[in-house]
Amino acid sequence: MIVLYEPESYNDIKLAEHLAPPHVLERFYLPKYTAILAVDDQNAVTCGAMLVSISRRERLDILWLYVMRDRRCEGIGEQLLSKAFEMATKRKIRHVGVMPLDCPEDPAVRERIGDYLYGYGFSTEQQVYGDRVVKISEYDQTDAGKTHVSQEHILSMNDVHEVELKGYLKRYADRLAGSPLYEYDFALKHCNRDLSVVYQKDKEIGGVFLVSSVESRMYAIALTSSRPMESLALIEGVRTAAEKNGSVLSIMVPYSMRNERLLQNLFSDKGKAVYPLWDASTDTWNKRA
Repeated sequence: MIVLYEPESYNDIKLAEHLAPPHVLERFYLPKYTAILAVDDQNAVTCGAMLVSISRRERLDILWLYVMRDRRCEGIGEQLLSKAFEMATKRKIRHVGVMPLDCPEDPAVRERIGDYLYGYGFSTEQQVYGDRVVKISEYDQTDAGKTHVSQEHILSMNDVHEVELKGYLKRYADRLAGSPLYEYDFALKHCNRDLSVVYQKDKEIGGVFLVSSVESRMYAIALTSSRPMESLALIEGVRTAAEKNGSVLSIMVPYSMRNERLLQNLFSDKGKAVYPLWDASTDTWNKRA
């Protein structure tokens, strides 16, 4: 019997090492990503894996879907797809997209992927913008990177009282209740405190930039502030923290993250990745089921 299981620990990730490459596995514990493993409980074998992103309001994206070769044609892929639509329906998200992180360039292979998805009500392949990956050196060449906004009021997250920070984040969470983009409790728990920064003036917090990190890459989790100049100062603060860290070489910005326009202006379109997308509505899937 196949059981769908959401990983709860690092040891669980090891169960999926044969089903996804390292750059996919590293997202299993980042905010706005959810991993689902398909486990044969009789043989204690992990035979399928799926990674979804819930960072968009309008669509839940499947970024990775893989079933072991010798376990295909058993309905495991369909079970994983069904789980994705169930998650979207519970969150009142109307669409599910398949947007693979590593999609083969071979047209024949992509056609086979499309044929498989068409059978489940997905649309034809289209090209969309995905996350943006920006090298620190590229940011330094942008207008913002050359400006070097004052960091007079930028503090490391380690230097801010925990109660004050939680209070600030809670106020934003209350204002944005119900939005899938703003789960600040999770963001606060999973951020890298050495790289995340806070804008504080006259003992009042005016903004935060929370980032997580895996090896040489940072992931933007939350950027909130009242004014554009504060956001610029926060980004410059993270840039400085990354420079001090020495090992951080790039930052990934989710496409649908708040302050997207600001981040787009800062980082230009250089690092914006283009992905293939197959899309289906939850209504169509639920009627089919």
